[in-house]
Amino acid sequence: MTDEYEQKAWFFPDVNELDKLRSFWKKRMENKDCSPQLVIDELWADTENKLKQKELTLRLRKLGNEAFVAIKGPVRKVNNCKVREEFETSVANLETMSQIFRLIGLKKDEFSEKYRETFDLGAVVGTIDSFPDLGCVVEIEGHEEDIEMEKERLIELNLSREFSSITHGELVEEFHKLTGKYPKKTFENKSVKNN
Repeated sequence: MTDEYEQKAWFFPDVNELDKLRSFWKKRMENKDCSPQLVIDELWADTENKLKQKELTLRLRKLGNEAFVAIKGPVRKVNNCKVREEFETSVANLETMSQIFRLIGLKKDEFSEKYRETFDLGAVVGTIDSFPDLGCVVEIEGHEEDIEMEKERLIELNLSREFSSITHGELVEEFHKLTGKYPKKTFENKSVKNN
């Protein structure tokens, strides 16, 4: 069993202050390449909705030239962290895995794209995800105490957003409340890397 602890901060509509965060994290990584990579997520469901009833998420992900399959358990909120049990492994071929899922009776339930910048910061991993409509979401993932230490480091940047246990679904609903529409899930122009 592997529990995934994370906190997110949503930057919408103004994403300009993210340049401060990028620079801060890149310096700590000694300016290693953190170029945005296109992430394609496919969420899968069974015809009887047993996965949803158990609050499980089955995801196929393409990240750059790599592919992964993951199963995630129900969301728990612990202090200010979103926590989920997660099992993930690489797969050689995303399309083959999709065909296997179809053959065993699963259906593709959702498809989405984002660009992800990943910063390996030692005890935590920071990511900046740029979505077609939703703006940017910054995530810090690691052990709860390490996440809190990273947030302390970020205080000097004076970011206008706070980190919390908000889920992606909750962000989508917030976007809907603010704009009256649901965000697009795919990019129309694949060359766009940042909102």
